Amino acid sequence: MGSIEVRTATVDAVPRIAATLADAFIEDPVFTWLLPGSLRLGRRLQTMFAAEIQQYVLRNGGTVWTTRSCDGAVCELPPGAWKMSGSFSGREALRWVRALGTRLPLAGRVQHAMEERHLQEPHFYVRTVGVRTALQGRGVGSALMRPTLDRADSAGNPAES
Repeated sequence: MGSIEVRTATVDAVPRIAATLADAFIEDPVFTWLLPGSLRLGRRLQTMFAAEIQQYVLRNGGTVWTTRSCDGAVCELPPGAWKMSGSFSGREALRWVRALGTRLPLAGRVQHAMEERHLQEPHFYVRTVGVRTALQGRGVGSALMRPTLDRADSAGNPAES
């Protein structure tokens, strides 16, 4: 694949990145359990990842690392910013309902369980790492992780996913 150029994503790239992450996680056991038998799983995942990037990662000062072609993404949150807000506007909440439907309460319980077990010391939090299915195993994910790992190392903080 040659050299992989990693860059920070702009807000304009969120739809492309959400589509890439939906593709990367289309067969993920957690998401297929969370949304069983969904005929529109890819579209629902796309809606969920777009909401997560805009309403959680970017709002909390996080960074989304991607490639020029948005072939993958790493969603990173800086130390102290890993907790998801418990409140959303009506429009924001509607996006979560569109993504998760009747499984929204279950997703909330999963999020809560993850937060209860989350590392408490200052750390860089890697919320999501995903690469388009056709490009997995070619070093894209490793290249996308490098900026976060470098930042964590230079700050003397761990990184957790």
